[in-house]
Amino acid sequence: MLRRNLPVRLTAALRSTRVCYPKTLTINALNQFNRNVSTRATFSKPATTRVMTAAILTSMSLSYLYATKLNALEPEVKGDQVCQAIVDNDIKLLKKLIENPNFTPNCYHRYGWTPLQTAVIQDNIQMAKMLLEAGADPNLEDHYYPKSHEEANFRQEDFSSELLPYRDYRKFTALHYACIIQNPEMVALLLDHMADPTARTSQGLTPREYLYYVERFTGEKNMKIESALRAKERSYPLDKAAHDEEMRKAQKQKEKEYRLKHPIEEALKARIVGQLGPIHAVASAIRRKQNGWHDEDHPLVFLFCGSSGVGKTELVKALATHLHGKNIDKGFIRIDMSEFQHKHDVSRFIGSPPGYVGFEEGGQLTEKLKDCK
Repeated sequence: MLRRNLPVRLTAALRSTRVCYPKTLTINALNQFNRNVSTRATFSKPATTRVMTAAILTSMSLSYLYATKLNALEPEVKGDQVCQAIVDNDIKLLKKLIENPNFTPNCYHRYGWTPLQTAVIQDNIQMAKMLLEAGADPNLEDHYYPKSHEEANFRQEDFSSELLPYRDYRKFTALHYACIIQNPEMVALLLDHMADPTARTSQGLTPREYLYYVERFTGEKNMKIESALRAKERSYPLDKAAHDEEMRKAQKQKEKEYRLKHPIEEALKARIVGQLGPIHAVASAIRRKQNGWHDEDHPLVFLFCGSSGVGKTELVKALATHLHGKNIDKGFIRIDMSEFQHKHDVSRFIGSPPGYVGFEEGGQLTEKLKDCK
């Protein structure tokens, strides 16, 4: 009766967490000195009965939804929605979309352009500022290449009716479009947010070269934009390096503050019933690595041992969800090692060595690791 009102995800989790006899779990963590830190924990399921109170189940469901960052009540924001709000000049809707926890400013329209590029070509500097403050990357490239009349119609409706929709706009950045509309404030805004003035389109043209093209077409010269682009082209490499270092330090500090407010144990305990010893051992090893107590040449490795059903895989999934967010498909890689029992199977696992057939294809593990970047 109690399970009937629970979320489907929690009901499935409770069904998989079956009552069992006391088990033992051994965790081997390789720390920065590449020495085995072994923790042996004896644990059992916290209750031998299958009946729980409604209050406990409700709190578990809320904790599960919070820890896994499901945001189940919030719909996923798509690039088409954001671009349409910009074209309609609906600032209230754009603010609402940005406040959505599932919003990402670097999303794409279904036909290849970004919301920031839409705001730039619409000459809407207020919306461009909002997107840049939300973390939009000004160097993302446009992927639009017309393949049908339908795509061309969408280009005119959801992007700009001033541009020819049947041209190739691949690798255009927001700075290219800012030079096309010849708005000095927009160009300065993008350059202040580290837009690359040396980026080239699929035709091999930089933003300044497109500025010359527009000047020849309109007969008007904009020396302010040209001087700003020339100055930024000379200083961009050093400015980009300093900006990246500053952003790296800020991100590192932000992650440190988040870890202090949200310990790993909280996220793991929200999904794993019992097993406090293994959870603390795993969290301690990860915390040492995050604080710099590790060797770059020896990555952190865990060895989970135990009978079937004690929570080994579930603990790893909870850990991957905490570290990588909702992107569990790339953060959690599962491989059956029974398929690689022979020496000649190693090429299928990590790829062939240089000079051998299949070197460029990679193996099952290496290909999945590439997707994690």
